[in-house]
Amino acid sequence: MGSDWKMSVTVRIVQSSDTNQHIFAAFKRGSQGFGLGFGMNSDGDPFVEVDESSLSPVYTLTGAGSSYNNYDLLYNAANNTASLWVNGVDEINNITGIQTPSSPILYWGMGQPRATTFQANWNSISLETVPEPSTSWLILLGSGVLFYVRRKVRR
Repeated sequence: MGSDWKMSVTVRIVQSSDTNQHIFAAFKRGSQGFGLGFGMNSDGDPFVEVDESSLSPVYTLTGAGSSYNNYDLLYNAANNTASLWVNGVDEINNITGIQTPSSPILYWGMGQPRATTFQANWNSISLETVPEPSTSWLILLGSGVLFYVRRKVRR
């Protein structure tokens, strides 16, 4: 729970009959909860709202229409905040989750629509821990030293 992590969602919003988000993906990590709410605006463009957060900014994919899009929520354990990346572009930063007393859980789906129609096609959802940069550098450095030592011994 004290590690960096990434929640990735690839979804296509097919139909959302109002501008309130009822399609969601969220991760509660025990003491903090982070969520993304998805919908479609009146122009037919998908949007994502940073839900379950101290912030509630909305990012609209203008001109995207009903297409598959990738949303990554990257959590940084060092400062207890997350960043939202949409289709590989950093869009919203310094997201702090809400306090939650629940056990760790990853969940997604649709909320209770009020007699309106919603449809989303889920391609994938995943949650993974992200190694610390220092760990990656140690592995690379160790591999380089091992290669150098092996090469020197062969001569």
